[in-house]
Amino acid sequence: MSHDPDSRRDAVGFDMRTLAGTRWPVPDWHLETIAGEMQCDAPKDRMMRVVRRMGDQAAPDFSDLDWDAELARFAPIEFPSYYTQPFHSVPGGYLSEAAAIGDRAALEAIYEDAHPRRSLGVRDELASLVPAHSRGVVDLGAGTGDGAAAIARRLPEARVTAIDASPFMVIAGRHQNRGLPTSRWSRASPRPPACPRAVRTR
Repeated sequence: MSHDPDSRRDAVGFDMRTLAGTRWPVPDWHLETIAGEMQCDAPKDRMMRVVRRMGDQAAPDFSDLDWDAELARFAPIEFPSYYTQPFHSVPGGYLSEAAAIGDRAALEAIYEDAHPRRSLGVRDELASLVPAHSRGVVDLGAGTGDGAAAIARRLPEARVTAIDASPFMVIAGRHQNRGLPTSRWSRASPRPPACPRAVRTR
């Protein structure tokens, strides 16, 4: 079944191609896929509940961030096909400025009914499960790194590293969680490395 990408504007009230930005060109099939998802009431209703709630959430200020200068610091890497999907009905998926800017507000909206402090409260609860004697913590697939930041605040003596393949997520994470001297944000390929054996630490 074919769907008109422009129907995405009618479904949610804004232009998804404009939302995605131009720094990572969005393929037409992303918009077609999202337009198709919007033909199903359940996914559309869930998405629209989150979109409506996002405007009520406190969000980081990215107005002083020079995205072009920050992106220029990253060497190009080849992304596997799964990573170029339009995750969560976002054109460009995690390879978009919009996804990084809206990440915290979206998660705050999603967890609004799950915790008094929304997603940041959930992050703190999860951080409390990390052993207090930990001296090195790595968060793989960290997104914008709010989970890693929660661990860094709880364990100021530990070296906490947030790793994500998306340069947009890494940039947003550094910006919105700056001021944590024991944490760092890094980019790595989303291709799984060879792991000949598991290592267990006490």
